Amino acid sequence: MLPCPWSGRMGSYHVVTQGEYASAIARRYGFSDYRAVWEAPENAALKAERKTPNVLFPGDRLFIPDRALREEPRPTDQRHRFVRRGQDLVLRVRFEHQYFRPIAATPCDVTVETQRSTLTSDGSGQVQRSIVPGTTAASVSVH
Repeated sequence: MLPCPWSGRMGSYHVVTQGEYASAIARRYGFSDYRAVWEAPENAALKAERKTPNVLFPGDRLFIPDRALREEPRPTDQRHRFVRRGQDLVLRVRFEHQYFRPIAATPCDVTVETQRSTLTSDGSGQVQRSIVPGTTAASVSVH
């Protein structure tokens, strides 16, 4: 972590290592939604260079703002329901022939961490599966 001396904001920088992506990094620092980190003004140059929070390179510097404390005053003699907001992540894989023609209706096994799903590609050759932030391993095998 490196300090951010010029921004006037509290926070620090995270130096990306191989295999890291913004939502996993944000989750590690306690953010339920990666956009709180990715949309920080200090990350504007990185956003312009990388275009997507899912493709970061080793050595990239991602600014991590301090988390804002939020309090919700509620009476103690009642039950209350709180809902965590956040962004679901999706792994998308597209199968294509040479010259970028989609391969539709292709059965495959998608394994994320240790959970396996059997899926079939759609008309555009794509399969997709929800993943949790922090996922580090996935594989696809075509039948």
